[in-house]
Amino acid sequence: MEEFDYTPNDAQRKCKMFLSNHPSKLEYTIKMPTGTGKSFLIRDIALENQCHRVILVFPRLALLSQFYSLYLSSQKHVDIAIECTEKDLEEKECTGQQLRLIKKLRKPSHRYHDKNHPRRIIVLRTYISYPNILEQYETFDCTIFDESHHCAEPKITKILQDPLMKQRCGTIYNFSATPEEINGEICHNH
Repeated sequence: MEEFDYTPNDAQRKCKMFLSNHPSKLEYTIKMPTGTGKSFLIRDIALENQCHRVILVFPRLALLSQFYSLYLSSQKHVDIAIECTEKDLEEKECTGQQLRLIKKLRKPSHRYHDKNHPRRIIVLRTYISYPNILEQYETFDCTIFDESHHCAEPKITKILQDPLMKQRCGTIYNFSATPEEINGEICHNH
């Protein structure tokens, strides 16, 4: 893993300990207030676990772009695909710089989805574009939802209530400061 200068805080250490002590669960909910380091944990899970195909889902394109810039842009040992819809690109919160970055990095992940692809693949998507992905691709080893209370949206709920579709998501990590709408076990409540 590329060097990244941060020391996990107590809440992050406790959460990582819980996750390592309960590796066989299929769904986790991590509830931590804003500013306590959820993004660092998302990054660590995406890069440190044994998953070969990882999908990160964000509520807004601006958050996806920010996460990529801060936590993934320096990663040389993984292939990263950013996928979004035209509707995503109309998002008002994105700066011109963020939109230029997204358009530059935007590429279909299907070329990386071959099970024999030798490197870890991380696909970044928004909640708007997420419902399409499981129709297009066979499986993911790990699905990470940032601000997962957005999973309550009807299209996402339909996917996550279908056992076959949910199985294709791999292990699911729900990150939120307000996860009341989620069914997974709360593994860390800071």
